[in-house]
Amino acid sequence: MNARAQQKAATRERILASAGTRMKQHGIAGASVADVMGDLGLTVGGFYAHFDSKDDLIDQSLRRAMSERTQRLRDPAYPDQWQERLRRFASRYLTRDHRDDPAGGCPMPSVAADAGRLGAAQPAFVDEVAVLVDILRGEQAKGNHAARAATMATIATCVGALTLARALGKSTLSNEVLAAARAFVDQAVPVQPPHSH
Repeated sequence: MNARAQQKAATRERILASAGTRMKQHGIAGASVADVMGDLGLTVGGFYAHFDSKDDLIDQSLRRAMSERTQRLRDPAYPDQWQERLRRFASRYLTRDHRDDPAGGCPMPSVAADAGRLGAAQPAFVDEVAVLVDILRGEQAKGNHAARAATMATIATCVGALTLARALGKSTLSNEVLAAARAFVDQAVPVQPPHSH
């Protein structure tokens, strides 16, 4: 790859990162081409050297932002058993730090409603949530329908609770929502059966 191609690839990555951060903070509507390019000191005209359209940018930046979060679940230190995986996910997701840092967190609470309304984002959202379900459920629970259902319910609980907690700001009620959702997942996820010998 020559220097010009390397520079173009690096600029493209910067645009994707900027769009992803804006979506996490302000939803898809907050990631206009003008704002994304302006954040980087680039012109709107230069945008089309990298993407076919705003829909193309939204699709690719959403896939990138969601994939970055999902890949953390591939950590070998993550528990093998699906029940423990779900509890760990909820305990790390439903925190005040995550609530207070949309730009550094999961994009789902900020873009879910937009993805349902805006056709461009929906295919990426569907694909990446499906990947999250598979990774979070884990290899050992493939084919286990109860594990799949519990995984989807846990994701829905976590995303919904974080969305509500952010809407409530740094209030006592917001803190209660996070704590209640964590407790709900702990109670709802079945206890791991003892290993048979």
